[in-house]
Amino acid sequence: MAKPDVPCEIVKTLLAAEMPGPIRDIEELTGGNVGRVFGFTAGGEAFVIRFNWRSMGGFGDEMTVGRLLAGTDVPCPRLVKAGRLQAFDWAISARLPGSGFRIDDPALPALLPRLFATLDAIHAARLDGTSGYGGFDAAGRGRDASWRAHVLSVREDGPSGGYFPAWETLFATTILEREVIDALMRTIESLLPFCPEDRHLVHGDFGFDNVLVEHGRVTGVIDWQNARFGDGLYDVAWLDFWPDPPLGIAGEFIAWKAAQGQPLPYAEERIRCYQAMIAVDALRFFAHANQPDAYRWLRDGCRIDHLMTA
Repeated sequence: MAKPDVPCEIVKTLLAAEMPGPIRDIEELTGGNVGRVFGFTAGGEAFVIRFNWRSMGGFGDEMTVGRLLAGTDVPCPRLVKAGRLQAFDWAISARLPGSGFRIDDPALPALLPRLFATLDAIHAARLDGTSGYGGFDAAGRGRDASWRAHVLSVREDGPSGGYFPAWETLFATTILEREVIDALMRTIESLLPFCPEDRHLVHGDFGFDNVLVEHGRVTGVIDWQNARFGDGLYDVAWLDFWPDPPLGIAGEFIAWKAAQGQPLPYAEERIRCYQAMIAVDALRFFAHANQPDAYRWLRDGCRIDHLMTA
């Protein structure tokens, strides 16, 4: 599925109706696989507006995230307004300074402790007034009764009319391979007993594009649409999953926690379980989005090989 096609004239009309003027410097920003993002200024302040297909579920969870992180040290963008336009959901947020960091940045090793401290602060957020596990709504209600149920739900069909069609439809109509998904699910099921029923705020997409840095410090954590309640090591698994070649960030995080007197039981098994979960979801996404090169890059890369057998 392609990104929403939102002409600039529609963006201008929407912003003129929703924001105090003058509206200036509208520009499309890069990044993201399913949403379209524009930067702009209004009344001399910098903002971004994001457009997602309505089937993605809206931005209600980001309202909960903003409430949970209020008063913490996590630099989370303020959600200003949200609404619907035609087949799209849209949200306007404050634009934070900085840019996503690069894996080839020579300053990356020095930045890792700040990155880890930001993750710790996210996972330490108080979850008062919330319930459940997995993805949640604007009221903070998680969709799953347990973390185990959430992990296993990666192989379940989503709601009718949601972003993904049924698994059987994908196997029949795309390049998605049943045997690859089944092998990854066997890994998940074998490692799930090592995973605790911890309940923390999890970003869900804590990667290089979504962490902004400037002058050696973390200035923003953006794009919370994959946020969930559960084991914070999911974020570490995600952060270490995508770089090519792998950077070994998960091992660095485990050592960093141990140095603080906070060893992580069964950390390697938990991270491997969550990386298999990430692989299942990513392969489904690339197949559905008709991105065969990305699908084969992931399927044939070394990051999948070690996840195929428990």
